[in-house]
Amino acid sequence: MKVLIVEDEFYAFERLAFLLTNQWNSMQIAPSVSSVRDAVSLLRKENFDLIFMDVHLSDGLCFSIFEQVDLRTPVIFTTAYDQYAIRAFKVNSIDYLLKPIRKKDLSAAVEKFGNLQQNFAGFRLSDESINRESFKNRFVIKVGDYIKMVPIDEVSCFYSLDKGTFLKTIDDHNYLIDYSLEQLLMVLQPDIFFRVNRKYIVRVDQIKDIIAWSNSRLRITMKTPTDDEIVVARERVKDFKRWLGWEK
Repeated sequence: MKVLIVEDEFYAFERLAFLLTNQWNSMQIAPSVSSVRDAVSLLRKENFDLIFMDVHLSDGLCFSIFEQVDLRTPVIFTTAYDQYAIRAFKVNSIDYLLKPIRKKDLSAAVEKFGNLQQNFAGFRLSDESINRESFKNRFVIKVGDYIKMVPIDEVSCFYSLDKGTFLKTIDDHNYLIDYSLEQLLMVLQPDIFFRVNRKYIVRVDQIKDIIAWSNSRLRITMKTPTDDEIVVARERVKDFKRWLGWEK
């Protein structure tokens, strides 16, 4: 995943780049861009999957970038000023983070991007812009003294339990992995995996049944049984249907 940080303070760029790559190893951070002029020049030549953008740049406000470039890439604004929030959400903003940026807020913003990337046509990346090699095709897991490789095609779902994240295989083995569900959203193919609630990410071809549930929700049963009942969160039902191709 190609990420651009538009930031005129080098320390702020370094810190944000560190936080991103430390949490999401699939992110490839482009060299620093510190001005409106340089950002416009770069964005006319290259495409990115996600942009982090400071409001105050070395030669003016970042909003002039949108006046010079037909920019459709999702943007997470990063700034020390809160008075530009409304203006930011009139362009491509999916979040507005105030400096100093907290890890909790950054994680929430990236998770939001992952969900939008999966489910909303306005933010969905075109097939040409998706680097398939950036998605995981296997997970390397330590089991006792052994190292085991689990191909992505053998995964049924991912789930969280007791502050840990587990991978369940189609032959019903469970392995603890060194990822959070938020991090997984950044390395899994969005047309194959979907986060149905706070606890589960499911694989589309491993869903056995979808059953109407209370309050317009849906219950899922997997081909490989799970210990928990999997219910699609109410706020995700519409997006889940879009993901399945059930609704437009």
